[in-house]
Amino acid sequence: MKNILAIDTATPACSIALLSDSKIRMESAIGKGIHSEAVFTFSRKLLQESGLSVSDLDAVLVPAGPGSYTGLRIASSSVKGLLFGLDTQVYAINTLAILAWVYRHSSQRIHAVLDARRSHLYHQVFSIEDGKLCSKNDVCIRNLNRFEDVVNTQDIITGTGLDRLPSSLENNLKPAVFTAQTMIEMFLEDSASDVMQKFTSETYQPNYFTEAPVFD
Repeated sequence: MKNILAIDTATPACSIALLSDSKIRMESAIGKGIHSEAVFTFSRKLLQESGLSVSDLDAVLVPAGPGSYTGLRIASSSVKGLLFGLDTQVYAINTLAILAWVYRHSSQRIHAVLDARRSHLYHQVFSIEDGKLCSKNDVCIRNLNRFEDVVNTQDIITGTGLDRLPSSLENNLKPAVFTAQTMIEMFLEDSASDVMQKFTSETYQPNYFTEAPVFD
């Protein structure tokens, strides 16, 4: 695929990246309430700078969830608006897998987390097997005080809300790297096949994980 647009709206940061001519360009911003406007502003800017139109896109990458409810809704509505009347493929990638993929060269298990409601985090564990990112459990919602029960000494924890975890896990924490550029790199490396679903713009709906198991 030559031209790929990636939309990152699942976290407080919003980033849009475009692959064209074998180069990745990205625009990003952080702030409350910026996502809905930034998606179209950044997409339009990147396409214009590359001399492309929406119809030139071979694929669009989006977060599958979990993540910010508002952010995921914006991704869904943006894709439907951008690709209206087109048959461009949409690939939704597990948000937690994107966070874990950054540490794919590590030999340790990777716990990817995202802020959830109250005293909880969305949580999923990954490992690297035969060079591929593999999930070890389904997405769940875990109480902040229950992480010590499931994290081994050498495990990595990355994502958002790390500052809310017990201080005993401080040595396990690694900074989160989640951008639209990361999504494209992951897609190109074919590391996302087990954590990605293919949709059309009409059928894509993010997973809000409202029925994910809760561990209190």
